[in-house]
Amino acid sequence: MDEGYEIVYIEKPEETAWEIIGRGLQKFNIQHAGEEGFQRICFALCSPNQEIVGGALGEIYWAWLHLDLMWVKNEFRGRGYGHRLLLAMEEEVSKRGAKHVFLDTFSFQAPEFYLRHGYRVFGELADFPAGHRRFFLTKELTENGQDFRLLSPPLSPAGLLSRPSDSGTVGNRPERGESPDS
Repeated sequence: MDEGYEIVYIEKPEETAWEIIGRGLQKFNIQHAGEEGFQRICFALCSPNQEIVGGALGEIYWAWLHLDLMWVKNEFRGRGYGHRLLLAMEEEVSKRGAKHVFLDTFSFQAPEFYLRHGYRVFGELADFPAGHRRFFLTKELTENGQDFRLLSPPLSPAGLLSRPSDSGTVGNRPERGESPDS
């Protein structure tokens, strides 16, 4: 190691640290995988007075959508808004060149919601958080954003659909007590 260099913990990294590290990794990735075609995508469910009561956020790169967050306020669940948000996201990213989607969700959020929409589990972390599981799901898109080969849910991993789902957001940053509707 070079003299004078050390690894230090940064309690609250400032924007500069995130930018330098992120830019360095991005440059490295582009050298090896080509331009990523990065695009941010956001759909919001808004009330008549423009209050956001739900939405979906994601990022496209290398023809993949990472669906990062999806949430619908409790009182608007069960009305099809989650379904409509997911379809809007899939259709829009497909128009923008995405061929695949990946996401993660916790067992107390809504893995069943995604299984019903043709997603399949490709990975799982047990006891994350303690007493729960974290699932990683994927789906291939067609030109209109939907995968018509998966109209019925694929077989679920053992026990996934048999466990009652508590409320929670879908994505990897839960807002306690809230999840999308089906």
